[in-house]
Amino acid sequence: MNAAEELRAAAAKLRNAAAPAECLDEWADFYATDEDVPEADRPWIALLSPALAEPLALWLEEVAEKAGRTASLFVAVDPEQGPPPVGATPQLASALGVARVINGGAS
Repeated sequence: MNAAEELRAAAAKLRNAAAPAECLDEWADFYATDEDVPEADRPWIALLSPALAEPLALWLEEVAEKAGRTASLFVAVDPEQGPPPVGATPQLASALGVARVINGGAS
């Protein structure tokens, strides 16, 4: 899988996992007070609302589009094990870091 494919896969995964719009207003209130969630994790989980899914997906797709146009400039690196492709821009490197966590290839 090349960099653009990794980014697009993460964007699709975000969209597929996003909560319905009617749940968004309750997200922060629920997770900020949910006793089943460890207290130290509550602010972080509440902050990462499902409302972020679409803006993150759009960003990943934008970077994927740019990466797709310049893919021939990069030396491939195994996405499961290695860093971003040699020659990757800082934006591509950041987007790949996010995409790999979403896709389950990094933590």
